[in-house]
Amino acid sequence: MAESDKPFLTAHIAVLIKFMLDLAVNKKVDINIRQNASSTVSAIAKRQPQQLTKHKLVEGILKAALILIVEPFKDVFDVTEMTPQKIGVELLDHVILSGVPKKNVYQICMRTANDLLKSQNEHDRKGAFVILAVMAEGCADLLKEVLKPMLETICNGVKDQSAVVRGAACVALSQFADHIQPEVTEYHQLVLPHLLHALGNDKESGMVKKKCCLALDVFCENLGEEIVPYIDPLMRRMAELLKSKDPLIQASVISAIKSTAGAAGAAYKPYYVDTIKIMIQLMSQTSDEMLTLRCKVCISAHHTPSPHHHHHIKL
Repeated sequence: MAESDKPFLTAHIAVLIKFMLDLAVNKKVDINIRQNASSTVSAIAKRQPQQLTKHKLVEGILKAALILIVEPFKDVFDVTEMTPQKIGVELLDHVILSGVPKKNVYQICMRTANDLLKSQNEHDRKGAFVILAVMAEGCADLLKEVLKPMLETICNGVKDQSAVVRGAACVALSQFADHIQPEVTEYHQLVLPHLLHALGNDKESGMVKKKCCLALDVFCENLGEEIVPYIDPLMRRMAELLKSKDPLIQASVISAIKSTAGAAGAAYKPYYVDTIKIMIQLMSQTSDEMLTLRCKVCISAHHTPSPHHHHHIKL
C-alpha cells in the first residue's frame, strides 16, 4: 500500500507518515515493528518524494532517522539482527536518494552532525560519523565543496577516546573514499597517516582495526604511485595483523593488501613473496569458520599482481 499513489493514500499521507515515525522511534515497541514502520515511510519517500516536500514532511522524517541513529543499543554479533541504528541508516539513506531537494537534507544532516560531535556522549559522536557516512553517496557533490574540513573532522574521529566512535569514523572514511572520487584521494597525506596510526596501536580494539583495514582497502584501491611512501609501514602493520586469530580481521587485511599491491605496482615487489607465503598458510586452515577467509585469500591472491610476471598468481 505504501508504494501506491492512490488518491486515498495521498490525501492522508501526512497523518500516515507521522504515525509511522512515532512507531519507529518508540523504544517500547518491538524492533521488527519499528523496522516495518520505517520501511513504510521509506517506500512512500521512494514512490512520492514530491508529496514529502509538498506537505513539509522531510525535516520530520530526517529527525526521526537521526534519533534512531544515535539511540543506544546493545552491541550484537549477528549481522542479520536488526538495531535502531540500522533502521535509522536505512531511512536516512532512502530519503537522501529519494529525489527530495538535496540541499535541505544536507543542511539538516550537517547541522545535526556538527551538534553531535560536540557531545560528551560517545553514542552521539558515533552517530555524527554514521550520518556523514550515509551522506557520502547521496550528497557527494555538496560534500566536495567542504571536503578538506570534513576529512579533517573524520580523521580526528579516528583518534577519539571511544572505540565505537573511532570505528564509525573509519566507516565514514570508507564511504567518502567510495563515493567521492577522485577528489578524496588528493588528501592521502591527511588520511593515510591516521589509518596507519590506528593499525600500529597495540591497544587498539580488533573492531576498529578491522574497520580501519576496510577503509584502507577502499582508499588505496584508487591510489596510484601516491601510495609508495606509505607502502613499507602499511605492509609491516598489515603483516602483523594477519597473525590475528580473528578470521574477520584477517579477511579485511587480505583485501587491503590486495588494494595496496595493485596501487603500488613494482614498489610492492619486496613484500610479495612473504605475503604469498602467509596466504598459503591461511589456505591450509580447514575449519568451517575459516571457509570465508580461505575464499577471500583465493580471490585476493588471484588479483594480487606478481612483480615477477605479467599475470596473476593462482593458488
